[in-house]
Amino acid sequence: MNLPDTINAWLTANPAIAEYFNQLNNKNIRWAIFAGAAVSLLTGNRQPTDIDIIVHDDDFTTAAQLTPHAQRKLPLECELPTGDNKMLHYKGSELWFSLDGKEIEIMSHAQKSIEGHGYNISFTDLAVKNRMTIRTDGPTVYLANPFDTMAIKAIMQRGPKQHKFDFEDTKALAKQCTFSAEYITKRSAQIHLGAREFTFLQKAGLHL
Repeated sequence: MNLPDTINAWLTANPAIAEYFNQLNNKNIRWAIFAGAAVSLLTGNRQPTDIDIIVHDDDFTTAAQLTPHAQRKLPLECELPTGDNKMLHYKGSELWFSLDGKEIEIMSHAQKSIEGHGYNISFTDLAVKNRMTIRTDGPTVYLANPFDTMAIKAIMQRGPKQHKFDFEDTKALAKQCTFSAEYITKRSAQIHLGAREFTFLQKAGLHL
């Protein structure tokens, strides 16, 4: 089954999610599915635990207006453990709500730092321009460029201790997807990826 057919089947089984995507598009919100849900759709390697959606910083307020019932934290700020025994400081705008029995998480204004090294993982104009556009029988669906998901996972590097699959997901994307060297270079600089993250990506099979 190709990707449009996979997404069509998914939307048919989840009509409330399909309608929400329609609402995002009708409001001209710049958005994309990313993280585990994107990995699942692109590779079929596992079932996602939730659906992560990233939106352009300038569109977060409009997105929040579509879900007045959502739990909203602006900003959310917390400390999270990484898989290589570091502590990551996260700050961003978040929405949580459920559709079709699945947890939806909307993220924007995302900033991370580890031991003083800062990362900007917001959905920038560059990231929007390079997202994947999937035409379906219903709403147009957007997936973040696979490298965006890989970059986030290279920063977090979570594993069994965190009940996550960052290396496995990155490896699956590296095997399944094709990548633009120009985009990797520009986006890496924008996010501020360093030697730690590049080592992780190379071990997962991404040729930089």
